[in-house]
Amino acid sequence: MRRDTTGRLLTALRAPRGGTRLGHRLVAAATTALGGVAIAVNSPHLPGLPDRLIVVMFVVAAPLIALVRLLPGINVLLALIVGAAGSLVINVLIAQTMLTAEAWSPPAGVVAVGLTASVLWLVPNDHNSLPHTKEDVP
Repeated sequence: MRRDTTGRLLTALRAPRGGTRLGHRLVAAATTALGGVAIAVNSPHLPGLPDRLIVVMFVVAAPLIALVRLLPGINVLLALIVGAAGSLVINVLIAQTMLTAEAWSPPAGVVAVGLTASVLWLVPNDHNSLPHTKEDVP
């Protein structure tokens, strides 16, 4: 009997249909921000290729996962593609802004990407947590 590992992977990656509570979003945001700061503090001491790959994976994966969480109603593969494109845009905009301000350094870039991803974690993704009145609901 063949196992459906692809289906299980997609189920694990799928964002929950109901909105996540504020406490869970705060924990995810704090973890992402602390991870970015920890990688930035240790980045001058990372001489090898595997250690640099950890930095690149964080810079790409942190915004990607935060953006995929904001897209609960679409297909997981499509959400990953949109998240990857959004992650690339976030990284390019942060690098361009820091270069324009003449404040570029790799550790600061990692911290900026981590803080941007942690702010994305704080955005609510369900209709129940958004403020609205009864007249606005059709």
